[in-house]
Amino acid sequence: MVSGIYSRDVRNKEEGTQDGKGIMIWPDGSYYEGYWKDNIMNYHGRLTHGNGDMYEGGWLDGKENGYGVLYRVDGSIYKGDWQNGKHSGKGEESWPDGSFYEGQYKDGMKHGYGKISWADNSQYVGEYYRDIIQGKGTYSWGDGRKYNGEWRDSKMSGYGVFEWVDGRRYSGEYLCDKKHGKGVYQW
Repeated sequence: MVSGIYSRDVRNKEEGTQDGKGIMIWPDGSYYEGYWKDNIMNYHGRLTHGNGDMYEGGWLDGKENGYGVLYRVDGSIYKGDWQNGKHSGKGEESWPDGSFYEGQYKDGMKHGYGKISWADNSQYVGEYYRDIIQGKGTYSWGDGRKYNGEWRDSKMSGYGVFEWVDGRRYSGEYLCDKKHGKGVYQW
């Protein structure tokens, strides 16, 4: 049995179990309103955490599952797929400064293909691995510079093409954000 104060829907007559629609309030101030099955949050509900963060959406066996929206007290919002209590699948995240991410998640992290735009008008479109820019992708700076190529640990590493607004261009190898190895510089 879940520890807290539980109030169930009047249509649920069985004593001692939490089934059907109900409300649970925990000692830390967390508050859940939604559906229960066998004493566990299931189907659909809204959980307001003690810190003020609020999730509304699907539940399976006490964990966020399916489509849901997380509103954080810092003003950021996640809308998308959940699995086993974590962002997993397709989703989008926005922050109060105007930054925005849309793409794939796995185990609560950006993972797969995605696009992020920052408040300074810079943008990255490409692959992620466990919240790190990794694989192939294009980064565009707000001032018009652009790099299209390979990334490792969120740094330009491998083959890529860097272009400046004035027409200069470097095609070649990079290591840790620096030109390294063979390449061609044009101006």
